[in-house]
Amino acid sequence: MKIRIGARRSDLARVQAMHVRDCLLTAHPHLGVEFLFKKSLGDINLHDPLWKMPEKGVFTQDLTKDLVNGECDLVVHSWKDLPTELAEQTEVVATTQRADPRDLILIKKEWLDQPSAELKVFSSSPRRAFNLDPFLKEFLPSKPKHVEFLDIRGNVPTRVQKLIESKDASALVVAKAALDRLVTRSEIEFEKTKKQLLESFKSLNFIVVPLRENPNAAAQGALAIEIRKNDQRMRDLLMEIHCEKTFSDVQEERKILKYHGGGCHQKIGVSVRSTPSGVWIRCCGKTEAGVLLNDEFFESFRPLPKVSVDKVWSAEGISFFKREEISVQWPKQLDALWVAKADALPVTYTEPRHRLLWTAGLDSWKKLVDRGFFVNGCSESFGEDQDDPLSFIGRPIVWTKLSHVDGAISKDKEFLATYKLENLTLRYEDFQGFELFYWKSFSQFKRSLECFPELKTKLHACGLGHTARLIEEETEVAPLAFPTKELFLKALV
Repeated sequence: MKIRIGARRSDLARVQAMHVRDCLLTAHPHLGVEFLFKKSLGDINLHDPLWKMPEKGVFTQDLTKDLVNGECDLVVHSWKDLPTELAEQTEVVATTQRADPRDLILIKKEWLDQPSAELKVFSSSPRRAFNLDPFLKEFLPSKPKHVEFLDIRGNVPTRVQKLIESKDASALVVAKAALDRLVTRSEIEFEKTKKQLLESFKSLNFIVVPLRENPNAAAQGALAIEIRKNDQRMRDLLMEIHCEKTFSDVQEERKILKYHGGGCHQKIGVSVRSTPSGVWIRCCGKTEAGVLLNDEFFESFRPLPKVSVDKVWSAEGISFFKREEISVQWPKQLDALWVAKADALPVTYTEPRHRLLWTAGLDSWKKLVDRGFFVNGCSESFGEDQDDPLSFIGRPIVWTKLSHVDGAISKDKEFLATYKLENLTLRYEDFQGFELFYWKSFSQFKRSLECFPELKTKLHACGLGHTARLIEEETEVAPLAFPTKELFLKALV
């Protein structure tokens, strides 16, 4: 059996089409695959900013016509390029596992070394400009007072090269998934592009932008596999490689975007992320009618107990431990630091230039920025096991996790204790009259249980990741796991 896959002619589009081919050949080893690569209107017109071009199908319409006319059997699109209204004769029936949906900011190291009050950023996306303006002013250690966004066109390697050569712009925003895919392909035809990108990165640093601050364009990082309607042969073939989780998340993102007016020219980002405990939804931006959007929800897979908010205990105002500094023996080869809490990075630590620095959550990021550190990204309180790899760097990364002496050990990180916790006396009355307990850390839970064993039988909630896993091991009952206490309380109301 032979099939023909259609896609755009850019390096990234060909990489994505080859990824789908590889998945198909793994599931169907005897399948014959050919490609139809061609330029779209968006590839031909490289002069107009995207927001000035037609709203619908600028990168996809021509390929869809080829599909309808029978010149190919399926088309692989970057799903975010598809209009919210599809052609009547075709349908998207499958997708592969989603790549990292976040945006990546590439920043010149020379600007970071000598920052100014103004930062000029290449990006033609209204969504990125709207959400990243306040982000860059708060999450860079220099905290620039003015951020200007400059239009840019071209494929991803071209845009990176334009940044390197620009005497005006100091930063560029791209989809992280695009760089991850380009750098990790091994075909000889992409070797020149890969080499060019990796060489460019030597003069750049980066930020992986948190989805809470800058939700992705609807469907960013996902591939849409489009076929002719009623083509049961293709539908059956693709079901073997289909990722239902990605499909469901992306359909919900597109549904939310359509509700607010639809279209990639909108200043709207929307993220839907399935976790083992539930689905996180974030929508942020501004509609064409001028309505500001700033919504965040977490829909738990488990039913929530009927508990009023005033009966939920939290650790605010309670001192569990006294922090005690310990002597730290830093490894000679220290590649990248993953910081569990901001104060896990000792005040005596001097950051070597441009070493990778990651935090567990946004609060720690902000605290380290206030101390003058440049932070590359964070786990957004989803748990470190949910982090997507930094594949675009093009080399393995050795992470060293900084925490306290009894902190949770990670399966993929070296562990380095930078302080220890000395137990303080807890008051019995601080735990009375509550029906459910929300824990910020397993250390707090464990210390409380040592003092008041009866807490083991109570209802518990906590953040995602190691805290949830360790509480379940201790109580033999899975706690209600939410990304933040605020989202948990919102869900209870």
